Amino acid sequence: GGQRRLEEEMQSMSSSAHHNNEWDCNLDFEPRARILVADDDSCMRRLIVRALQRDGYEVVEAADGADLLEEIGTSMLPEAREPPFDLIVTDLSMPCLDGLHVLAGLRGADWHQPTVVITARDDRFSYDEAARLGVTAFFQKPFDMAHFVRVIGRLTESARAAF
Repeated sequence: GGQRRLEEEMQSMSSSAHHNNEWDCNLDFEPRARILVADDDSCMRRLIVRALQRDGYEVVEAADGADLLEEIGTSMLPEAREPPFDLIVTDLSMPCLDGLHVLAGLRGADWHQPTVVITARDDRFSYDEAARLGVTAFFQKPFDMAHFVRVIGRLTESARAAF
């Protein structure tokens, strides 16, 4: 059943990757970009993380707005071992510190990297407030993950080209 199907998929991936030379043993692989994803819904966060990782991104997870700001703060310290984030994805409705407060904090900290908002909210105020705070893209849940990943690709490419 499921095990056989999984083995067939892995065999198919292996043979097509080998045929297309996609699995080059390049030890200098550099991710497309470093992305921070914050959503208190762990299932949604994992879906986003996996989709972005499959597309070659390095992804760091945050469970809420407070975690997100802590990760950003740590990445901006002079002794930080990791490079800063190229893009942030944040949910609007989170405990402790919601997405609008996160966006306001980023704006106050002179954040210039792209910021993407995801939300289940369907109210004009949240959309307008996020736009006023400089959000780069806005996704209403549920959204098409392939489209989401394509938008992230365009945003990270244009952000890297700007620096």
